[in-house]
Amino acid sequence: MASIQQIKRRITSVKSTEQITRAMKMVAAAKLRRAQERILAARPFADKLAEMIQSLARRGERLSHPLMEARPVERRLLVAVTSDKGLCGSYNTNIVRVMAEEMSGRAEAQDGTPEVSLVSIGKKGRDVALHRGYPIQKEFIDNFGRMNYDLAKSLGDYFIAEFTEGRADEVVLVYNRFISTLSQRVTVETLLPISPLKAKGVEAEAEAAETDFIYEPSPEAVLKKLVDRHLYTHMHRVILDADASEHGARMTAMENASRNAKDMIGSLTLLYNRTRQAKITTELIEVVSGAEALAG
Repeated sequence: MASIQQIKRRITSVKSTEQITRAMKMVAAAKLRRAQERILAARPFADKLAEMIQSLARRGERLSHPLMEARPVERRLLVAVTSDKGLCGSYNTNIVRVMAEEMSGRAEAQDGTPEVSLVSIGKKGRDVALHRGYPIQKEFIDNFGRMNYDLAKSLGDYFIAEFTEGRADEVVLVYNRFISTLSQRVTVETLLPISPLKAKGVEAEAEAAETDFIYEPSPEAVLKKLVDRHLYTHMHRVILDADASEHGARMTAMENASRNAKDMIGSLTLLYNRTRQAKITTELIEVVSGAEALAG
């Protein structure tokens, strides 16, 4: 059985850990509020812009754009958005699992299976890829906390260059979509090429009867302008989703850690009291036994 001093040291250590996890929870909660406001403000514009660009491409059959060019997928660019720091529960684990599935498929590729290259946004995904020997084409690290439109534009420019210059036939994003503080959903979506909306059923009939618009200066110029703006805005929404999801996951993880620390402190305190009581009882028995021996 552990001594009283050892138990006291463990209680002190767990209390210190609980103070740290409680402070990290409060910091994550403050950052989450700001990140949540940003993503909720960015989503309507990003979603509406995506709807506009896809609707324009669907109605304009004669329109074309290099970023809408669908070609046989021989080279796929997998973009894994993870965090730069840990202590955020399963936030990174879920992304790494999808990334491993894609990369293991590449290792077992047969003829006709596309070659997969990795772009890592965040240190955690980069570290796992290096440990497992995955080929990293490019990495973007130390960006969390500075999620802004400039970063989204630089990411978008890089993916546009890779796609238009033929080094990638498809760009696939893997990231956590922010649902709520307690829920983040792993999302896998194709960034490039951009696909038109596909209407079904009643929507298809409505589409057939839909009146086309007059575009100024021209449909091609409007489409060209909207495509780049859509890509930058979409990447901005993705990194804001990832940022809010990270803070939500960390707040939840630190709350669970603080609760577990409190439970452990309670158990250790009970063990300390029992050990102390047993020691006192033993000492009393020794004193009584010694007194009886002297009296006898």
